[in-house]
Amino acid sequence: MTELTNRWMAKLKNSNHYSTALEIYNFCVASGIDTPAFITATEDLHTACQAEDVTYKKLSKDWNVERLKAEDRKMDLLMIGLRKILDGHASMPDDEPLKQPAKELLQMWKEFDFSTSDGYSSEASKVINMVQIVNEHQADAEAMGVLGYFNRAATQAQTVLQLVSGRTDQRSRRVVGEIRLARAATDAAVHQLYAIINSMQVLMPSEALAVLVAQQKAIENDARQYYLDGGGSASGKPSSKPKPSTPTTPDTPTEPADDPSHDPAGSQTASYQLNLMTSGSGSASLTGPDAQPINSGDSVAAGTSVTLTVVPVAGKIPEATLNGAPLTLSASQSGYSASFIMPAAGSVVAVNTEPSSGGANDDENGME
Repeated sequence: MTELTNRWMAKLKNSNHYSTALEIYNFCVASGIDTPAFITATEDLHTACQAEDVTYKKLSKDWNVERLKAEDRKMDLLMIGLRKILDGHASMPDDEPLKQPAKELLQMWKEFDFSTSDGYSSEASKVINMVQIVNEHQADAEAMGVLGYFNRAATQAQTVLQLVSGRTDQRSRRVVGEIRLARAATDAAVHQLYAIINSMQVLMPSEALAVLVAQQKAIENDARQYYLDGGGSASGKPSSKPKPSTPTTPDTPTEPADDPSHDPAGSQTASYQLNLMTSGSGSASLTGPDAQPINSGDSVAAGTSVTLTVVPVAGKIPEATLNGAPLTLSASQSGYSASFIMPAAGSVVAVNTEPSSGGANDDENGME
């Protein structure tokens, strides 16, 4: 079984986080899988994605993005013009005294991996560092007529950084907090969806499910290679897919999603959805403390003791998992049962009441 996890999503930038979650949702819809729990979890993810997108757009409005774009464009044009001037000097005959100094300054573009399509903060910081190097060669830069333009670019970069830092005002901090909560809700929805898929791999395998799992792993591999620091894929191999085309966006803070076990209210234990999936002709039920019934989809407080009771098909020994991990079932007068502690995350209990092997009838036949 290929286990799906989404812990890596916490490291994504805001814009990449939303687009990745939406891609996860789109593949799930396209899979055509019609298991009720799977459909519900997929719809919950779509709802979370929509809420995250709305919150992200609020942050963009809060920043006065139009002015930020205009100041960034001025910086871009200065750096583009400087590159052309230096290219001209570097193309001169070899006996021109400024040819080599121009080539040395052009080398900065490679050393800093500079691009005008970089994020606001990244590009502005590179410009300031490049200008510091230019000022160490003032005589040559002045002779080429670029010193003043480089200093103007540095001033422009400072303006861009000041506008970006404006996100830390009181209102923006509130919106950033909303984004953290929205991201956490999306992560929780993906976690719940993946828990259902993992359980289905054990109890309800199918070709469509295998294709979906492969697609989800490909999403993770691409995100690790193109969006996360250090690159690499979930399998340790580079992805062969072309780099996704992502529009330049403001350098929104990369807010890691809140720990799913954290209760924002801070006053009570957080509760999470608990789903029960049953396959076969038998029955299964969940109860909490004092034998209180727990219906599939109910919210259960983390740390609660939960009991699973299974009535299998006659002569069969049932199988059960919690988030894809096997549960040990003990025989009882009412059938089979297992107890577990409710995790601090949305969870799925999957039960197969008539597995194809391992039943009592199989044991008897094997003894003949």
